[in-house]
Amino acid sequence: MSKADPWLLCVLSLLLMLALSGRAPATPTENLGIPVLPAPGNVAIDGRTGDWDLSGGIFACPDVETQRETLAAWIHLMYDRENLYVLARWKDDSPMNNPAALTAKGVYGFFGDCLQIRLSTAHNTPRERCSHLTCWRGKDGNDRVEIAYGKGADTDGIKNAAATDGARQVFVADADAGGYAQEIALPWKLVTSDGKPLRPGDRLKVTIMANFTTGDRQRTSIRDILNRLGKGNPDYDFIYPVSDAWGAAVVQPSGSVMPEPVRLADGREFPVTMAGPTPTIDWAALDGKTKQPGPAGNTLTITFPPERYVKQRGPDDSATITIKGKAPVPMDFIEVRAILSPGVTRGRSVYWTRLSAIDNGAFKGMLPLAAGGWYRLEFRAVKDRRIVAAGAVEKVGVGEVFIAAGQSNSGNSGRPRQEARDDRVVYMKDDGTFVPAHGPIPGSTVSDQGTPWPLVGDLLARSIQVPICFRGATLQHTEVEAWLPGTGLYSNLIKQAERFGPNGVRAVLWHQGELDTLGTTARQYRDRLAATIRTMRKKIGYDIDWFVAAAAYYRVVGRNYAGRRAVIAGQKMLWRDGIAFQGPTTEDLGPVYRTQDHVHFNQLGLQTHADRWFAMIYTRYFAEEPLTPATAEKNTAPEEGNGP
Repeated sequence: MSKADPWLLCVLSLLLMLALSGRAPATPTENLGIPVLPAPGNVAIDGRTGDWDLSGGIFACPDVETQRETLAAWIHLMYDRENLYVLARWKDDSPMNNPAALTAKGVYGFFGDCLQIRLSTAHNTPRERCSHLTCWRGKDGNDRVEIAYGKGADTDGIKNAAATDGARQVFVADADAGGYAQEIALPWKLVTSDGKPLRPGDRLKVTIMANFTTGDRQRTSIRDILNRLGKGNPDYDFIYPVSDAWGAAVVQPSGSVMPEPVRLADGREFPVTMAGPTPTIDWAALDGKTKQPGPAGNTLTITFPPERYVKQRGPDDSATITIKGKAPVPMDFIEVRAILSPGVTRGRSVYWTRLSAIDNGAFKGMLPLAAGGWYRLEFRAVKDRRIVAAGAVEKVGVGEVFIAAGQSNSGNSGRPRQEARDDRVVYMKDDGTFVPAHGPIPGSTVSDQGTPWPLVGDLLARSIQVPICFRGATLQHTEVEAWLPGTGLYSNLIKQAERFGPNGVRAVLWHQGELDTLGTTARQYRDRLAATIRTMRKKIGYDIDWFVAAAAYYRVVGRNYAGRRAVIAGQKMLWRDGIAFQGPTTEDLGPVYRTQDHVHFNQLGLQTHADRWFAMIYTRYFAEEPLTPATAEKNTAPEEGNGP
């Protein structure tokens, strides 16, 4: 046996013991945000909570099943004109036992009992200030508020803000020795770039790391008020450089707010009520056997967005979703939040956001979302600090939207019908609803059979991890001339694009040219489709992209290489002139890829067609060096005697 074998056996034995123990996986809390409440009066930094409004607190714990009474913390934020206040009410069966002494050299407070809180004011603006605070009390009884600035905690800092810059901090043990209170006052000059206080309605980014001493110079930590899902997730050991992933804190105009439920990482929520001045959690459903209570009240009617709605993302990898609905009862305000669905790997959950417009029971507003999804949108109507109605839209996404247009091979003329396997690939129907991408693509009336677009969607969704939407615009077998501005086909194409709103479509995917082999010259093809593209962009108000495939194969009328070369040459001119991006070639897809009519694609042809569309779209938008029209020239027309 090698020297490493005993160690391996030890590890395997430990894993076996854990497996046999039957212990359930830990379930941490997952708070997405926290309100910042106005101080109800003068605040004395004395470790007591009588002068605090505790209704806006959040509860953080690494494992609520086993540690909610011994390893947890309530976090509260308040403000006035002078200070931002932080209160941590710790549940800790060995309170205030940080093993380090402030007088010792080379020690770090976060190795034991310590609150680390990170703040970003004026986030992602020129006035942004990122503050990384480490607040602790050493074994010698001395305490410190340390601050490092900058997104990477690497700009400058203050070693002892309480001694030099007016911060205040105090620690008071609970009477039952089951925890302690840590109260902090931070002058605004330590938090904002101009030293001015935040005002009601302002938002900042916040995250915490609550550290506990669990042995001799050993610790365990809670990381919370943090988006744990989505692109750019923080490494949980290094959350400081990723302020975009920190949670939201909203400065409230008034206090005594409705307490937030405790949310767990598995999506369960547990109600919080105010037992006098102190929030109390109802854990009755924690055993999984008791039905978890839902929000009380009536059901809100959400008129927009519909289920499976996909909004085209913008250059900043996000989009703003329009919200519309009706409430059946009087209300003070409506709030919405977005929660990423389980298993989603891209996106960012959004804390409760108040919708701005309410009129006779109807409400509307806007909700910014990062690219990704599905998101579950949750709504609540609040009256007198009570939820009086609630509603939800289960699946909403921010991703990619495409229109397929051209001749029959861009529509529903292949066989057999195709279905997307990825739930995030959808079609928009004629009535404006969204459905899984199964069967014929809506909007294309050429036959009702197979199309490559569900397969393209699967490849895109799997590769870029966002929802994908398609809509058809192919109405009949036509030459390119039939799509010129002023024609019915052109008007229909405009209509399909306008369904998605301003900047609502990433690109038109154009596969057409077969009938043009009967007499259209290269210059005619180029000029006619260029007129359609340019006029469409002007009409809809944005520079929608076009991909033009190299498509002229029409075996029904013979090989006709000269006619095919002319069409392909016209399509390539569009690429070279920067009018359209290069789409895939289907010129080499001969009889083995076609149905018995020698024109439309069979299963192999549909899959190959989809693979090639995916390659061109992915290379253009998502590869490390995206394709541009100036470089999109790698395609060839068939040569005489070498055609399919």
